Amino acid sequence: MHLGVGLAEGAIEDRPAEVRGDAPGLHGFIFCSAALSDRFGRKKALIAGAVLFMVGTVPLFAVLDTATFAAIVVVQILPGAFLTLNDGTLACYLTECFPTRVRYTGFAFSFNTANALFGGTAPFIATLLISTTGSKLAPAYYLAAAAVVALLAMLACPETAGRPLA
Repeated sequence: MHLGVGLAEGAIEDRPAEVRGDAPGLHGFIFCSAALSDRFGRKKALIAGAVLFMVGTVPLFAVLDTATFAAIVVVQILPGAFLTLNDGTLACYLTECFPTRVRYTGFAFSFNTANALFGGTAPFIATLLISTTGSKLAPAYYLAAAAVVALLAMLACPETAGRPLA
């Protein structure tokens, strides 16, 4: 059961995926992207995800203004599919970046620090950007800028796939 859902509200499993907060189809894409990263490399998969977010985020946010059901579904699925390139690859990539002696600590610290700093502050930053600029697209530009930073980082990082773990 997810936090914040009381027993009196009924079983969470009986609710649609959108209400539960998961998308079972996207979970399958994670495994596909992991397999792609095994075949073509972690770096290429992570770069592809960053590029997709760079070029796709602002147009997808703009589509939300149409407020049609189909548009909302597309705007839920496409960025989710972009994210699976990251989700299916990043665990392997971070594992392969650290030597055995510090692997767990290095992975956990880097992953969780980034999630806390950027994921944890994202709603605040998005709200601040919208209130400051008056544009509902401001968070999309923030996400696209984050994707640029991710792309630059990945271009500077080595490929880790296929290398023996130290």
